[in-house]
Amino acid sequence: MLDIKITGGTAYDRSRGLGISSDVCITGGFITEMGDLSSPESLESVVATGKAVTPGFISLRTHSDASFLVAPLADSKLTQGVTLELLGNCDMSFCVPLMGASKTQLEERLCRGGERLRCTSTNVGTMIVPFLSVMPSSSS
Repeated sequence: MLDIKITGGTAYDRSRGLGISSDVCITGGFITEMGDLSSPESLESVVATGKAVTPGFISLRTHSDASFLVAPLADSKLTQGVTLELLGNCDMSFCVPLMGASKTQLEERLCRGGERLRCTSTNVGTMIVPFLSVMPSSSS
């Protein structure tokens, strides 16, 4: 049995060219079938008539480094269809080891209520610890 069957949408898939009217089946988190799939049963069914159905968009140039600290579930990206982002390919990225101007910029951008937070480490595992106490949790 399929996990999810998306019906009636216009599917966009690089291997098939332009968008085609197609059902899309997902099993175990992967697209497993495309085409006219009216007969297979599924645990969940989504009617996508008039909607675009895509496997996910790749955003190659973003400035989401700090936003992941604020919104760890990346809801705003996922609702736009972005499932993969490439970070660190510009001079605005907060890649570790975090030093110099990048470290200062991150501290300034994550400043809350006039309280200036300081990065006390260049290690990814400990650098965000001071910010966690003032960031909204992923469950809120």
